[in-house]
Amino acid sequence: MKLVCMRCGKIYTSNDLRSIQCDECSKLYPHSHLFCAIPKDTDLYAFFEARAHEKIMKLLGNKCSNCGRRLGNKCSDCGRLEVHHLNKEEACEDRNFEGGYYQVILAKIEDGSKDYEILCSRCHHKRHAEMRKK
Repeated sequence: MKLVCMRCGKIYTSNDLRSIQCDECSKLYPHSHLFCAIPKDTDLYAFFEARAHEKIMKLLGNKCSNCGRRLGNKCSDCGRLEVHHLNKEEACEDRNFEGGYYQVILAKIEDGSKDYEILCSRCHHKRHAEMRKK
């Protein structure tokens, strides 16, 4: 199964779902301390997905690229901030990836990809409605 290394962000292959880092990082950091701040009985997949989502929001500016709403603005009209794929083919590829969805997107953004933007849910729905009309 393909996974994303929590240290360097590289995509690597492992049969162990609990694996959190690639072989190179495992050699450099044999006694990983990534789990120190994780409470017991935490769903690790959900934990790392939430962490990756937070990093994506920070890297892309924490605001809707269309209307300018910021993360944390509780607005009944806008809802929450979401990641929008600018490239349709890449969106399908990201969803079919076996590792963490947001972890894959984070790795691509950190590698310099400009194929993503943040939209509030209202603007995101409008954008997809416009795309369907075309």
